Amino acid sequence: MLPNMKLGLDRRTGVERFLTTWKSREDPGTGEYSYRIEPNELPRIVLFKGSTRVWWIPAWFENQWKAKHEATPTIIFHGTYVNNRDEVSTFYTLINASNVSRPYQYAQHMESRRLNGKMVAVVVTSAVLTSVLTITLVFWSVMKKRRRGLGIKDSEEENGELPIFDMVTIAGATNNFSEKNKIGEGSFGSVYKVIFLFD
Repeated sequence: MLPNMKLGLDRRTGVERFLTTWKSREDPGTGEYSYRIEPNELPRIVLFKGSTRVWWIPAWFENQWKAKHEATPTIIFHGTYVNNRDEVSTFYTLINASNVSRPYQYAQHMESRRLNGKMVAVVVTSAVLTSVLTITLVFWSVMKKRRRGLGIKDSEEENGELPIFDMVTIAGATNNFSEKNKIGEGSFGSVYKVIFLFD
């Protein structure tokens, strides 16, 4: 609420003044919460969620609270409650107009802290992702070197086909299919060891 802005009912015209929340931060349409005065025999300020009362306080309590805290130097406003045949309302006025900047400064301070918190989150997230990427690249590089040292070819260097040898080369490698080089038999025939490695 702004200073001197009334919350309540004008009984002469039937105009009710109340506050409502937005639907969301992006949508300023009427939300589900409202803050209003219930103008019955003992009016009270009520916070509604839809049509359900969530919180309330007697409107006349504001004047008692104000009287108890008026001497406190931290109080920056003066609350007023009106209940007569013309209206039932409440509003506040500033005790010292220079105090208007305090809530604004506080809001700026809180916004600055929120932005600083987001900046820290972005920096930390970036550092963690960079570290994970660096560790992954180092690990990949080490594993690639180890595979080369073991004579394992990388999949991109392989052509996906087995080498094809002519019969003369195979006969020479198995010592003319010698029984000494025979190591077993399978469903496709005999299996021989070779005398030399192919490059």
